[in-house]
Amino acid sequence: DICILVASGLLGSVAIFLYLLALQEEKATVVVPFWQLVPVFGYLLGYIFLDESLTLEQILAGLLIVAGALVLSIDLNQSAKYRFKWRIAVLMALSSLTFAFYEVLFKFVAVSEDFWVSTFWEHVGLIIFGAVLFVFVGRYREEFMKLLRTNSRWILSLNLGSEILTFVGNIITTFVALSVPIALVLVVSSYQPGFVFVIGVLLTLLFPRIAQEKITLRDIFQKVCAIAIIIVGSHFLNG
Repeated sequence: DICILVASGLLGSVAIFLYLLALQEEKATVVVPFWQLVPVFGYLLGYIFLDESLTLEQILAGLLIVAGALVLSIDLNQSAKYRFKWRIAVLMALSSLTFAFYEVLFKFVAVSEDFWVSTFWEHVGLIIFGAVLFVFVGRYREEFMKLLRTNSRWILSLNLGSEILTFVGNIITTFVALSVPIALVLVVSSYQPGFVFVIGVLLTLLFPRIAQEKITLRDIFQKVCAIAIIIVGSHFLNG
């Protein structure tokens, strides 16, 4: 059980790593919607390993949510030509698959073990992954040390706040996943693109030095329509 929990922590780290690679190339409002692939993979893995199932209506609702996420990820501003971001799609598809596998592995063990003990061993896997990157990937180690030397207080404060929020979110997600089908828990994250969009617009208008999102009427219309599709899908999924 300990080995499985540590492995789930390693998978969670890989999922985050792939997500960060995607964020290096695109804005969060484009990358985050791909997380809606997680429920699809979560359903398949939950069906295979946890003997879980969803109704046909829930499956169709999940597909509707994924469709809305894909609409958000189409670039409409390339000389009036549509362009789908394939590299981002591949990175986030792999990240979503890995994240879904992480959730399934964690639930596979945590349902029969203490939740907090399981969470401890999961985070051991996270620490191992970070230590491996620091020791064996020179570029990441040098960039990390450079950031500490040039702006350590700001970087550490920002990272600490981010990690606290991430930790709380992950704890809540994994705790709830122990009592309901895993795909159902993961699909609820369909509201995340809406939050990211609103936060991105507010930061662009109020703090342009922090974020620069595309807020033309065309972009806003595309994102609002896609988010509406996601919310409708979520309504049917939970109904």
